[in-house]
Amino acid sequence: MDSVQTTTTGQLVTDKDKANAIAQDRNPALANRRRRLAKSAALAFGITLTCAGMAASPAHDAAVSIAPQTMQRIATVSPRYQSYNVESAEVIGGNFWKPTVHASIAVFRKFAKTTVPDMLTVGPGSVGEGVLMPKMASGSGMASGLVKTVDMLSATPRPVFDVFSYHFYGAASLRCAAMGAQSQTAAADALSDAWLDLTVKSHDFYVKGLRDRFEPGKPVWITETADAACGGNPWAATFLDSFRYLNQMGRLAQLGVQIVFHNTLASSEYGLLDSDTFEPRSSYRVALLWHRLMGSTVLDAGPSRAGLHMYAQCTPGHPGGII
Repeated sequence: MDSVQTTTTGQLVTDKDKANAIAQDRNPALANRRRRLAKSAALAFGITLTCAGMAASPAHDAAVSIAPQTMQRIATVSPRYQSYNVESAEVIGGNFWKPTVHASIAVFRKFAKTTVPDMLTVGPGSVGEGVLMPKMASGSGMASGLVKTVDMLSATPRPVFDVFSYHFYGAASLRCAAMGAQSQTAAADALSDAWLDLTVKSHDFYVKGLRDRFEPGKPVWITETADAACGGNPWAATFLDSFRYLNQMGRLAQLGVQIVFHNTLASSEYGLLDSDTFEPRSSYRVALLWHRLMGSTVLDAGPSRAGLHMYAQCTPGHPGGII
């Protein structure tokens, strides 16, 4: 259950950024650095529309017609759609949850609604069942003994949440190679449709398969996501993973997911910031660009296809603007 994570949501840009921007603009070296970062972020953002089409394909060569004036609204996401996790100690999993997890959630929810009535309870916070665990080697033992989400949600008393949540990782990092070769991915696959489409496969498993059955109509939050579980792969800290990040943000917004927590702000390879220097990584830069350009209204940009992924949202603070 992810109720505690509602207190760790962060915005990538705060009101202090205005003052910081003014101070930087008065320093020519810092101003030039900001412009270089903005250019690199803009390049990533633009390429994301066709990132899966880097390899030659008939779909990529075909003409595409886009008419912004005819795009229909298909979803509205939370103003806090783009969020992140701050690593902290937590107790998760384990066989000791099995007999009592559903009863514990019921007790906690009653306590929370009495003590902190405005606090949202978020759960079940499951991970891996739709994509990662089926890939894991049967002999690894890592998937055995875990509580299945369907069993937890169908138990008596039935757990009830204000928000339905799950975690998504398309693979396990090199650190968790013990999960089996099928759980791994490679940098060479980072722009492939097969890799990028795992976002939808996991969404359909948890939202269409479980949310709609047990918690119909509840808002959906993804309370952890990055390139790979277990800290991320080495290329998670590079420009290459920026495409996965942006494609995921666009696709999940189209699907009506309300908030997406990137894991993490500053920890391991998948952190938005370097954990030692707090230097922004490429994913932070494109995240900042997303925050400034993409509003809460999600539009239908037309069907994506092999080699071409298209997304459109209204721009914040600019009525009529679309990007």
